[in-house]
Amino acid sequence: MDTNFHLAMTKKTKQSDSNPSQATSRKSFLDRKYHKLWMRSISKLSKYIKSARLDIIKHKGFSPYYNAFSLREVLNERLGDTDEEFETEVIKRIIKTYNSMQDKFKELDIPAYKIGKEWQGIINQHYSPLITSLTNGDIASTRKLFKNFCRSGISRGLDFGSDFDHLQRKGLDNVYINEYLKRLHIWIAFLGQERNLKELAFPAIGNPYGISIEGSLIPFCALRMHYHSSRIASLAVSKSIKHPVVCEIGGGFGGMAYYLLKNNNARFKYLDFDIPIVLSLCSYFLMLAFPNLKILLYGEEELTQESIKSYDIILMPHFQLPDIPDKSIDISFNSRSLIEMDEKTIVEYLKRITRITRYYFLHNNYLRSDDDPNLTYSGKISRKFLILTQNCLLNTDWKRSYILPSLIEENIYECLYENIPDDAGEKLLSSRTQH
Repeated sequence: MDTNFHLAMTKKTKQSDSNPSQATSRKSFLDRKYHKLWMRSISKLSKYIKSARLDIIKHKGFSPYYNAFSLREVLNERLGDTDEEFETEVIKRIIKTYNSMQDKFKELDIPAYKIGKEWQGIINQHYSPLITSLTNGDIASTRKLFKNFCRSGISRGLDFGSDFDHLQRKGLDNVYINEYLKRLHIWIAFLGQERNLKELAFPAIGNPYGISIEGSLIPFCALRMHYHSSRIASLAVSKSIKHPVVCEIGGGFGGMAYYLLKNNNARFKYLDFDIPIVLSLCSYFLMLAFPNLKILLYGEEELTQESIKSYDIILMPHFQLPDIPDKSIDISFNSRSLIEMDEKTIVEYLKRITRITRYYFLHNNYLRSDDDPNLTYSGKISRKFLILTQNCLLNTDWKRSYILPSLIEENIYECLYENIPDDAGEKLLSSRTQH
C-alpha cells in the first residue's frame, strides 16, 4: 500500500513542479517527508485497529469461533501415543540417510546448492544438538529431540519456533488472537462454509501447541499450510490428473504435505527436496503421520521415473534435484524459501523446476527489499523477487497466470505459472501423463 502511495506522491510532485531547477530537490524532500508520515500513520492505525477489533471479538461476538477457543490448553503437552518399536526403526532409517546425505553433500561441493547465509546461521545457532545426535547415531537423544521439535530450537525457521517464543512471553495476546481469527475467516471464505474445521486438525507429533477449536488442535501455521494444499489440489483437479505428482522445494517439517495427503484420500504422490538437517525432521514427521504409506529416503533406492510411480512419498536432499527425470512432476511448489537464496541459486532452481514440471509452478514469496533484510516494504522491489516472477518467462513454454497478494499471509505474493508447451513438448507430456 505504501509503495503505491509513494509512487503516487512522486507523480503528483512532478506535475506540480513548474520550476525544473527546483524539481529534483523538492521531489526528494517531499518523497521522504510523505513516506515517513505515511508509514507512521499506518503503524498507529494498525495498532488501533488490532486493539479495537479484539474488543469487538470479545464483547460483541464478531467471530463465532472465539468462544470455542480452549485458551488454557494452548501450551498443553501433546506427545501422542507412538509405537516405540516403529519409531525406533524410523529413527534408524533417518540416521542412516542423514549421514549418507552429509557425506555426499561434502563430496559434491556444488556452489549452486550451498546452504544460504540466512539458513546456515539458523542451523549454527539452533540445530547443533540434532546434528550431533544424528552424526553420532544416538537413537535415544534423537528421539528426545524429535518428540519435542515443535517447542525447541530445531523448529526455528519452520513456523513453530517463533510462535512458541511469543506465546511463552506474552500468552494469547490481542495481536495473536486477532491474526489467528483473521486467517481462520479467510480460510473459511476461500474454501466455503461447508468445509469441516476437522480438516485443519493437527497430529500429536513433535509435541505441537496452539488453539483448539471443537476438539481439534489447529496451530497457527495449519491455516497457511492447509490453504496451500487446497490450492495445489484445485490445480490438479483443473487438469483431471488421476494421481498427481507434487514436488515441493523446501517442505519444512512437512506440514503442507500432511494436509495434501490427509485430505485428498492419499491420491497424491509427494516429493520434497530440502537441506539434509531439515529433511531429517520432515522424514520423522511424515513417517509417523503416514505409517501405511510407502516412503523413500535418500540412499535407499535410485530416484527414477519408476520410483516416482512406486512410492507415495519421496524425501530427497536439495542437491538431488537435477536427478529428477524431465516432466515427471505435475505441480511444483515453493513457499517463502526461494527468496532466501542468493540470485544464482534461485536461477538454478528455476531452471530445474521448469525442466521437471509438466503443468504448474506455484510459489509464495516476500516482496522483499534488497537493502532491507526485514520483511518490510521500502518502496523497492527485490531483485530476487523480480527473478522469481520473471525468470520463468524466459522459457517460452511457461506463462505467468497471475501474481497477486496472498490471501492468507501478509507481505507475501502468490504467483502461478503454467507450462504451455509446443508440439514437441506436448508429445513428451502425453508420454509421461499415463500414470
